[in-house]
Amino acid sequence: INSAPPLPAMRLSLATLAAGSTVDFSVVLTRHGIRTPYPPQGVGNLTAEAIREYTDQPFPPCYPPGPETSGIWGTSVTAGLTPHGAKNIRKMGAYMRQSNFSDVKCHQVTLYSDVDSQRDNDTATNWTLGAFPECPELHTEAVIKGNAMLFNQGQETSLCNVTDEEVLSTFVGGPSGGFEALRKAYQLDIETVDSAVQCCPQATCPGSAPCNMSTLPITYKGQFYGLTNGAFQQGAYWGAFMLLEALNGHENYGNGKLSLEQLVDVYSMQVAAIEQASNAFTSPCYGSQLVVHMLASLWQRATGKPVPGLEHAVDQKVIVLAAHDINLALVRMILDLSWQVKGWIPNALAPGFMLIFELTTTREGPLVSAYLQAATPQQLRQAADLSDANPPGRTPVVIPGCSGRRQPGVACRLEDLREVVAMRVRPGCIANEGLRRFITEGDSVLV
Repeated sequence: INSAPPLPAMRLSLATLAAGSTVDFSVVLTRHGIRTPYPPQGVGNLTAEAIREYTDQPFPPCYPPGPETSGIWGTSVTAGLTPHGAKNIRKMGAYMRQSNFSDVKCHQVTLYSDVDSQRDNDTATNWTLGAFPECPELHTEAVIKGNAMLFNQGQETSLCNVTDEEVLSTFVGGPSGGFEALRKAYQLDIETVDSAVQCCPQATCPGSAPCNMSTLPITYKGQFYGLTNGAFQQGAYWGAFMLLEALNGHENYGNGKLSLEQLVDVYSMQVAAIEQASNAFTSPCYGSQLVVHMLASLWQRATGKPVPGLEHAVDQKVIVLAAHDINLALVRMILDLSWQVKGWIPNALAPGFMLIFELTTTREGPLVSAYLQAATPQQLRQAADLSDANPPGRTPVVIPGCSGRRQPGVACRLEDLREVVAMRVRPGCIANEGLRRFITEGDSVLV
């Protein structure tokens, strides 16, 4: 796997930059909105039969359509954006129209998504319905750009494959003793989740008595969305299931036994499961193309010169990338970011979370500031209108090695950001030739 060579000289001409300090360009990486859960087995539809393999408690499936399934979730599509989720995305778009993009025109917006994921496409178009209601051309999937490699979560391994069990198992404590370190680290959270789920049928715990979520055997799985099966994985899954119920506005959620605050707390298992797989070892392999795409978008706007490999023009002012929680985790890991936003646990990756990079033109040159923006759990549950009186959470995000390097505060110079990215990505894992050349060859590739 190749690393970037020494950085070529790339100096931005300050004479080409407007004076002042207005936000000139924004890159918005967003997780899709509230969706229906996957089944606990990870494949197939969310049916009553799939749920009964782990619990006899009345958790709602979404399939097949009916009053006790899709009638509760709002859709029969497994892992699909719910109507409640779409409403929240539109309301975030409407808020950002007022707060961020009041002067942006229809032709200055480009949408990207994991186009093979309908919930990501639906998130992109619902966001523009809120942010740009006067732009019908932005409300259709036909304008969305993107591909599987740009939004690779680890399922695309044709260029870079880091599935070495010996290495990856170290992120979950190693298999020695049946992953007991992992089990014990999250024992209390697993027990909290199981107090509502009341897992499990004896068949799921061969040789264990009694059979409950905590006693499920933990085995190595090695998937991009989670490295283990068993107690920890099911604790993470059911905690996230019940959180989705609550955020989707269900009258009865968590089997009536856990509060919204408790579900936000145990959501830490789902975040941990994602970051165990999207770790410092794997993230440059799977997330490099997305990170370089975002950097190249900022660079293209600042220089006014097209960057090969980008599908949007230099005059764009807003780029929205509708993606998955794993994509946010990969970017976070590559850039060594951390965030804490109102109502959520540290480094949460909940539905609708937005990592925003803003380009500001100043007399000293182009600066980049990063923010994490997200509606609170209560705002999502209520599908609340967002406004200056009831804003979503928004917190600055420090970019280590860049923020404060040559000026005070969390903003960093675009040139410094490029150096940081060049050191942390793996160009050999970037399928897009133009983006790969941009990060390795510098200004020589600009038209």
